[in-house]
Amino acid sequence: MPTPSAPLPQQTTATVGVPTAHDGIDINQIVGGAGGSPLMAVILGAVAVLGGKKVWDFWKQKQELAHEEKMKQLEIQAASNGNVHAECEAKRKDLEASVAALKFKAEELEQRCAKSEAKLKESFDPDAPSTSDLDATLRKLTKRVKSLEEADLDADDDDDPPPAKKAKAPARRR
Repeated sequence: MPTPSAPLPQQTTATVGVPTAHDGIDINQIVGGAGGSPLMAVILGAVAVLGGKKVWDFWKQKQELAHEEKMKQLEIQAASNGNVHAECEAKRKDLEASVAALKFKAEELEQRCAKSEAKLKESFDPDAPSTSDLDATLRKLTKRVKSLEEADLDADDDDDPPPAKKAKAPARRR
């Protein structure tokens, strides 16, 4: 048995540095390179872990080149179009022509309306009698004509015997 006065041996621990294949790979870069697709993020994560930094750098470089190529194509296309799309320009011209035609038609209708109003004002007499006055006058004249016709008939009837009155048929009951 050891004596209590004897010192205990000290324990030492050693660590061994083992380099991993995925040193320097950031998970945020993997998610960003996936373009928002969760499946693509998992696949890229597996490639980064299994393939190491060289595969990851190759993938990143490939994506950057593809992006630069796409941007150059857009610049070339914009330069060849003169920054104006031919279809948009044609449509704009069609719309402008339609608007001009509608303005012309509206002006024409306004002129016709003004002429019609002028003719109406010329033909309208504010001192003319109203339709109710004309109706009353027509009724009076009609009565007067009937009375004159009856008077004329009465004068003719004095010379001739009165005509025989026709008997009225009895009214039907419903």
